[in-house]
Amino acid sequence: MKDGGRLAISDMVALKPLPAEMVNNKELYCNCISGAITINELKNILAKAGFTDIVIEPQENSRMFIKDWVPGSDAENYVVSAKIKAIKPRTGR
Repeated sequence: MKDGGRLAISDMVALKPLPAEMVNNKELYCNCISGAITINELKNILAKAGFTDIVIEPQENSRMFIKDWVPGSDAENYVVSAKIKAIKPRTGR
């Protein structure tokens, strides 16, 4: 990404660490659930990649449709959709 570029994506984030049975569940992986990382982990990854002004906005209303992806999995209590924004600072080159 060019200096001064902006990152804006939507992805799944974990509200808390996922239990091993969820992480190892292939069906949950295919539904973008078991691969989700926590908000703090994502912020750390983005910061290490050089991004600043990192904003991660969990979309609590997404729980309504997540519970229907894999009924009975309890996924809606672990993950939500999030809006993720960050900036790649200018280095002055």
